[in-house]
Amino acid sequence: MNEIKSDFIEHRKALRRDSSMLIADIQALLRDIVAEVDNRSERTRDEISGRLHALQARLSSLRREQEVQVGQWVDATDRYAHEHPWRSMSIVAAFAAAAGALAAHSLRQR
Repeated sequence: MNEIKSDFIEHRKALRRDSSMLIADIQALLRDIVAEVDNRSERTRDEISGRLHALQARLSSLRREQEVQVGQWVDATDRYAHEHPWRSMSIVAAFAAAAGALAAHSLRQR
């Protein structure tokens, strides 16, 4: 069961990394837009700059909410797996069987 929790922790770290990269890319894009608009009116640049700051704040807020939610999911899943180990294994086996059936069906279709 510790492997499952460590897998969830790794997935959470990967999700956090990916969301950080996405936020950085969006911020770079918005900075480029601001720089492009810099050649235009001061008012437009200030308006876009304000939107950039608002978007950065919203993205940070969403990231914090997402981290809390993923943490809650991981904890709830871990708690359920410890409280109901056989039921958890049955669910995993059912998903594995379904994935195997879909993969086999997909290979037969080729």
